[in-house]
Amino acid sequence: MESILSQSAEARKMSLSLKHVAYSGELEGQMMAHSQSMEKIYATCQQLIANTEEPDDSSKFKKLVHKVESKFAWFEKAKVGIAQNSVLKHTVTDTELFLFKRQG
Repeated sequence: MESILSQSAEARKMSLSLKHVAYSGELEGQMMAHSQSMEKIYATCQQLIANTEEPDDSSKFKKLVHKVESKFAWFEKAKVGIAQNSVLKHTVTDTELFLFKRQG
């Protein structure tokens, strides 16, 4: 369950760092939504464990585990996409070029 909270925190950090990145598109909002969703899943897991004597036998718990696995997979794909975009889509702006020429 700690991995759920860790991923929530990582997604929140990524969302905040993408906020002012021109090529981030909708990913900033998707990361924040992912973070919030993972926090809700964590709370639901805690509630299920507290209210169920044998959580492994609970169909609700099994559905939740499946949901977590699919969210983990989405997050890994999103991180790869961010890494690829940061390398491929970064272009030098006129301001950056002006400042570089001014320094040199």
